[in-house]
Amino acid sequence: MSLVSTNPRANEVSAIVAVALMMTPADLGSMEWLACSWRGTGLDADAQLTFAPPLGGSMMGMFKSADEERVIFYELIVIGEFDGEMAVRLKHFRPDMTGWEMHDRWMEFKLLDAVHGRLAQFDGLSFRLEDDGSMRATVLSRQRDGSEESLEFVYHRVEPC
Repeated sequence: MSLVSTNPRANEVSAIVAVALMMTPADLGSMEWLACSWRGTGLDADAQLTFAPPLGGSMMGMFKSADEERVIFYELIVIGEFDGEMAVRLKHFRPDMTGWEMHDRWMEFKLLDAVHGRLAQFDGLSFRLEDDGSMRATVLSRQRDGSEESLEFVYHRVEPC
């Protein structure tokens, strides 16, 4: 059986359908590999990151940065669809749970690319699973003077997920 038609218009439509199938937008399923408890380092401190599996159209996560004596800060993280686009939204909290951002503000990173089980690339934030099973998270941090700094966190699974 051939998928090529003698009708040029039919071939054009088939090509459009094939391209559309290849361009299926990323969904939460392509990021489900993040659902785990991770522990590592970043910002010269210990870091804990946990994501729950998808539920209700989103994934919930939490982050803690701490040294041996104190918590430095927390984050509450949501991966989901906002205004028709997949994105990460997060809020920072001081150790006493006072928010950094105003109560009606958050940081947002829109999805750029996702490779099932390996990569979630957002605008200014990425999560990449390495061949050794570790995960690298990179955050593009905008400084007060307008410059940008790339911050890297390296995590390992706390237990098999």
